[in-house]
Amino acid sequence: AHARVLLFSKQPEHKRILEQFAQGNGYMAIAITEPEVGSNIRGMKSVSKKVNGGYELSGEKLYNARLESASHIILLTQAPGHEGKPGKLNAFCIPKNYPGLNFTHLDTPVLTGNSFGGFSFDKVFVPESFRIGNDGDGGKIFRQHFTYWRLMQTAAALGTAKRALEMA
Repeated sequence: AHARVLLFSKQPEHKRILEQFAQGNGYMAIAITEPEVGSNIRGMKSVSKKVNGGYELSGEKLYNARLESASHIILLTQAPGHEGKPGKLNAFCIPKNYPGLNFTHLDTPVLTGNSFGGFSFDKVFVPESFRIGNDGDGGKIFRQHFTYWRLMQTAAALGTAKRALEMA
């Protein structure tokens, strides 16, 4: 379902990735959560700095599900701010095997069958075509996607509970 974020992109490569996923060939993880701030997007420390031809990304993500099975990652970062205020968010679609991503696996006995971990990245260049939406659209993309995602998860839990009660 996180591949749905690519619907916000006009990049031909992102459309191709969506088609690939629709055929069951690939999986999208999403990386927002960070070691010191959790999923507080206003406190995010990972940054994207605009450079010639693209962006330079630096930061660390942790407590992310399904990274090992992912072929691509939606990565949210913060653009440089002004006058002590945080910058706007940017969203990127990055192949998991992209150079400069250093992965960490976390053992989680409770989540058997679901990989869990994080990754760090330091001054990793990505082309402009990896960005989803316009520069600074990451916050809007985050809100729209997670409104959908949380409602979907709630509906799945309610449906499961209803069926369990019927069976009981």
